[in-house]
Amino acid sequence: MSDTYQRARMARDRGETAHNVPTKPVPGEADWVQTDETPGEKAASGAQPHPRRSLYPWALQLRHVQPSAWQRAVFGEGAVVAAALLVMADLASAWTLVVLPVAVAGLVKTHDLLAGVLATSADSARAGADHPSCTTIFTTVDPWS
Repeated sequence: MSDTYQRARMARDRGETAHNVPTKPVPGEADWVQTDETPGEKAASGAQPHPRRSLYPWALQLRHVQPSAWQRAVFGEGAVVAAALLVMADLASAWTLVVLPVAVAGLVKTHDLLAGVLATSADSARAGADHPSCTTIFTTVDPWS
């Protein structure tokens, strides 16, 4: 642990407010102080490590869809098991072992891309509705008056 970190901890324990030293820890945030430590020293000093992404979203580079653990299991291992059962029952060729998991991954990636397109179009539509050029120029005429 570096001297800077120790001095900052002691200052915080005494209730002093120093640069980059929180007086009260914030729940849910890492208990760390910005110093000149290397990443290995920060991890050793009690800082929370960066959360790791699981293999399935990382491999497909998913940005908008984050499947939960059971969904990742169904998409990954479930597709392989289903393909193996189809092949062993002689209902499909051996290529199904490769094609079915790749097809499932392709559908998941397509869903992610579609979610991104829809999110950006919804944001642009929401931003465009406030634009003055989008005001209605038509007026309603009452034919009975």
